[in-house]
Amino acid sequence: MKLPKLIRCGDHKWTPRQGICFHIKRKKAQEYVRIKHPDGTMPDAFICRACSDRLRSEKTGDITVISVCMHCVRRLTRRLTQIAELYHGDQREEEE
Repeated sequence: MKLPKLIRCGDHKWTPRQGICFHIKRKKAQEYVRIKHPDGTMPDAFICRACSDRLRSEKTGDITVISVCMHCVRRLTRRLTQIAELYHGDQREEEE
């Protein structure tokens, strides 16, 4: 099922959506990993270290990603430290 590109936010009206894990949404995370879609057709997603570890161990059933407006995602991740960047699909860390 294809998700709509826009989401209705109570604070920001209709804006592009992005995915974040439930831990970031609930402010239970201190760090995040940015996940980039390989062909750029989907917006980046942001998950905490614990969800990233589960993703790398292929226990993806334990990860809950929700759609949130991009402005709210920026607000939620601004207080966190980015620790890695992954590419959806092959899960490689970006070489610096």
